[in-house]
Amino acid sequence: MTLSHLPELRNDRDFNRTILRWEPETLVQVPAGIKVLDFMVPGGEELGRANVEALRTHQIVLWSKHGIMVRSDVSPLSAVDKVEYLEAGATYACRDLATGSRGEGLTDEELHRVIEAFGVPTDLF
Repeated sequence: MTLSHLPELRNDRDFNRTILRWEPETLVQVPAGIKVLDFMVPGGEELGRANVEALRTHQIVLWSKHGIMVRSDVSPLSAVDKVEYLEAGATYACRDLATGSRGEGLTDEELHRVIEAFGVPTDLF
């Protein structure tokens, strides 16, 4: 959620590339990535409608500057697992910001190898 305060990351492409590049398992667990919504008033009808629409195509929706909503077709524990993978990626990304460095993470070529090896249905990379 902290990363959604950075305007340059508040879009699907850049946010997902920032989070998913740290651990190969994350892309396998969350192949559609995270749907990033712009800030909307929490509890409002606008956010409710946008969230329901986003959950049709994504298992995780980021409510910018507020929080996330997660769904799983398997179990509540599966939803929690997905959040833990994303938290790890967010932690690494925040560490980069705090130190002013840029860890390599997985390259696009390495991510493509993961996609091929596991048959990940994604168009993120």
